[in-house]
Amino acid sequence: MSKKIVYPGSFDPITFGHIDVIDRLAEKFDEVIVLISSSTQKKYIFSLEERKKLVAKLFKSQKKVFVDSWDGLLVDYLRKKKINILAKGLRNSRDFEYEVTMDHSNKVLFPDIETFYLISRPEYSFISSTLVKEISMLRGDLSKFVPDIVIKELEKK
Repeated sequence: MSKKIVYPGSFDPITFGHIDVIDRLAEKFDEVIVLISSSTQKKYIFSLEERKKLVAKLFKSQKKVFVDSWDGLLVDYLRKKKINILAKGLRNSRDFEYEVTMDHSNKVLFPDIETFYLISRPEYSFISSTLVKEISMLRGDLSKFVPDIVIKELEKK
């Protein structure tokens, strides 16, 4: 049986840390679905469709990675796709606390869900999309945080 995992996030924009998690998941699972989603609590630079296209471009040659988008509850997406395995990347203890709360909420709504946590590699542990947006707005060097294709798209904004 094929093992599929969903890696959800807003990816606004996708960073080297996200890419590392996706690559590591692709080594362990038959199919990785990068699920681009929206949160009512975030302000976005890129639209949902722009984020989806950008991530798809980055992984177009990776046969195990698929990109999808969803504007709703994560558990509804998982039920619809008949997938119960989820991945979350953790950079620090704040991420852990937030993700554990989300996991407990998801389990109430969808008891069959299993969440796998990947600890960031040290070189990516400080990178966040929020940090990237701040550096971008101040015209700083983003080359250590995101791929060139993301830099080009940020420059257009």
